[in-house]
Amino acid sequence: MRKGTGKAVLFFLCGLLLLSLSAGAALAASPTEATEEQPAPGKRISSDIIFANNINALRFTDLLVALPCWVEDGKGFLAPYPVLDYKDTAFIYSDASEKALMSYPVEAGEECHLLEAFIDGKWHKVQWKDVNGYIPSAHLDLSASGAEYLYAQGQDMRTITGYDGATLELCLEDAMVGLGETFSRAEQEYGVNALFLISICEFESANGTSSLARNRNNLAGLGGSGNWASFSSFEDCVEYLAELLSSEYLNPDSSFFHGFTTKGVCQTYCGGSPHWIKCVDQYLQKNFDQIQLQE
Repeated sequence: MRKGTGKAVLFFLCGLLLLSLSAGAALAASPTEATEEQPAPGKRISSDIIFANNINALRFTDLLVALPCWVEDGKGFLAPYPVLDYKDTAFIYSDASEKALMSYPVEAGEECHLLEAFIDGKWHKVQWKDVNGYIPSAHLDLSASGAEYLYAQGQDMRTITGYDGATLELCLEDAMVGLGETFSRAEQEYGVNALFLISICEFESANGTSSLARNRNNLAGLGGSGNWASFSSFEDCVEYLAELLSSEYLNPDSSFFHGFTTKGVCQTYCGGSPHWIKCVDQYLQKNFDQIQLQE
């Protein structure tokens, strides 16, 4: 009885020894494997880093094309960018969230160095003086260096594309052809993303072919059953839509306001319809891709 127990103890001890050796080997291998995935000492980024937004993230090689002033040593962007005037003082936030503390007021025209762009599609990480923080993407003008507009789902729809009329024509089909300059001018005047304006009109009017569009020049489905809005031209409708979005749907002081995104606008514009959100977002992506393919 005791002899049998002794063998069992011996086997048990041998098993423990083998397990400890295996665990030690695994622990020894872990740092090597982790080290291979880490960037070289002193470098914050590598050529394989995933950057930017929440649907079609850009790799570093793409970023060089989109934002050519990015520097590989990870120090951020060389050129400073001016803060845009959105009728009031812009703020640098403590975090990339509208609920974060608004830490520092920045006047229009002051310059921030861009450290990281399009976080969640709607925030830039910046350095202002000696402060690092976050600013809504719509409040920083990246056009100073010729940087290209980047679309991301969930984007702040006050983010300006900077596209001219000829570029926007690349998105337009059927009865909406010829409105590129109108959409470009509306973006500049009212601070509403031109691709957002186009996408709403494309979806609501089937590219200007719906009965509302043909009979009332109403491209945007404005009004309600039995009380649809009428306009003297498509151009008038686009201008009215841009002004309405700017003053009501994208204005935090308005009762229509529920956020700066497609989803936020939809809460009042179309009763929060998931179908409307999905379709307008799909048009936004299609239009952005169309421009990227043809430019």
